[in-house]
Amino acid sequence: MAKSNIIKELVNEEINLDKAFYRLYLIANDIEDDWLVQWTEKELGGYKSIDELPKYRVIKSGHITYSGINGSFQVTNVPLPHHYLPDEARENATTTHVLDGVKTIESLACTDDKMTKDITTLAPLVYKKTGIQCISMRVIYDSTSYKDILNVLKTKIIKLLLKLEKEFGPLDDLDIPSHKLETINLDKLYKEIKLIITDNSITIGDGNTIKSSDLNTRSDKNGD
Repeated sequence: MAKSNIIKELVNEEINLDKAFYRLYLIANDIEDDWLVQWTEKELGGYKSIDELPKYRVIKSGHITYSGINGSFQVTNVPLPHHYLPDEARENATTTHVLDGVKTIESLACTDDKMTKDITTLAPLVYKKTGIQCISMRVIYDSTSYKDILNVLKTKIIKLLLKLEKEFGPLDDLDIPSHKLETINLDKLYKEIKLIITDNSITIGDGNTIKSSDLNTRSDKNGD
């Protein structure tokens, strides 16, 4: 069976995810899948901190650096071993929820700059445990984290489009005729679509979130 152009374009990277989501949004409205409509809207426009957040938008790969005084040495932007923080504080510090829309994430994934989050408020915990005086602390994330999100989204969109193509035929017109809807078990289709999107994995936002506006973009050349 010949594949729809939208699928071939996405697989061949001839269109970006932002455009693919807009096309999927049109199809979602045609089949009247409210859950799919809401998901595409959130992926395009971004999530709120109170939203249920897919686990693929949770980053746990940040590493911590600090500037301050370690014994008799003054140090600048050196790694801080994670075990210098209590377990709960460390997990909260290095884990962040990405709320941005997919277009912003695509931009972040293309940059060589480092994204940082200030966590200097945790300095007293480090001092209490190690005696190290942290003047500043930050978590650094590289673009790989954002590329991972995009890869997950690309796979999900392709799976969704293949499923929709199987049910309704070619998707190039971006219109699903009403007579085709009458021959499909829509409730079953809605459940299958939701399963593709969620993988039964949703995380409730708890305020430990990050958007591009909350990040400092640093080239980190020469360690600063």
